[in-house]
Amino acid sequence: NNILDASNFSADDLIALIRAVKFAHPEMSMRGVYNEISGTMANSDQSYVFLKEVHLNDVKKVWKKALKGFSESIENNVPNKNEVKPQSVTSTPVESVPVPADGILRFYTVGDGSVKTLVENYANHQAGVKIAA
Repeated sequence: NNILDASNFSADDLIALIRAVKFAHPEMSMRGVYNEISGTMANSDQSYVFLKEVHLNDVKKVWKKALKGFSESIENNVPNKNEVKPQSVTSTPVESVPVPADGILRFYTVGDGSVKTLVENYANHQAGVKIAA
């Protein structure tokens, strides 16, 4: 059963999860990101138990797309020891957002939480951990 073929979870959802984990842990490997999604995130709340169904091959399929342009923006926003660069906000142009053939964008929720909410909560939690440290 391929999670990317499931009707309640898309490749874009997985890409968002990968980017959230890589933002919090830039040094993390593909397998580490997979373990974070299918283990830590899946066990964080009953409504995210479906993430246990994510397979390493699913992560491999979208890995390059998830990190395309992502690592450069992280590196550009990390100050050098000798040089401080102003922070810039990167965003995805509306033209590059994939639109289904029928022209209707769909948002999926599972239980009482959506993947988007999980990504936001994960990023906020990781930011809080780094600030507290």
